[in-house]
Amino acid sequence: MGKRLFLGALCLLLCTAVALGQDLYELLGVSSSATASQMKRAYRKMSLKYHPDKQTEETREAMKEEFVKITNAYRVLSDPERREKYDVYGIADDQGFENFDEAARFAEEGVEDSLANWVGLVAVLALGIIPIVVMQRNRTKPLKKRRPTKPSKK
Repeated sequence: MGKRLFLGALCLLLCTAVALGQDLYELLGVSSSATASQMKRAYRKMSLKYHPDKQTEETREAMKEEFVKITNAYRVLSDPERREKYDVYGIADDQGFENFDEAARFAEEGVEDSLANWVGLVAVLALGIIPIVVMQRNRTKPLKKRRPTKPSKK
């Protein structure tokens, strides 16, 4: 049982690590001890540098992806609760933005929880729990003793 629980926890950790991708502090170019104002300053600098409207046609698509990553990082690190969870567990509690339009809307309006963020969290948790359930169901069960059958008379 302990081995199965360990494997399930490992799967959950790997799923969340894949979803997260890169260190959020590294994306913003700040240390983990950075203050809110230092992070805000770094975010503004990075968002201006990578904003797709400031790019040439050739680099625009790549910069859109980078801008989304930077905005996701700032979204997590600028919220004290999310930052604490990230610092303690190393994972963000949501999937973040999927495209440039969502990231740009956040940059203009601010942080809000959405249903998509919670659905993403539930999906990551489910991916960690499913292997545990499958392993439990596939366990070998003890064989039942059969009653001896009488030989047929011919």
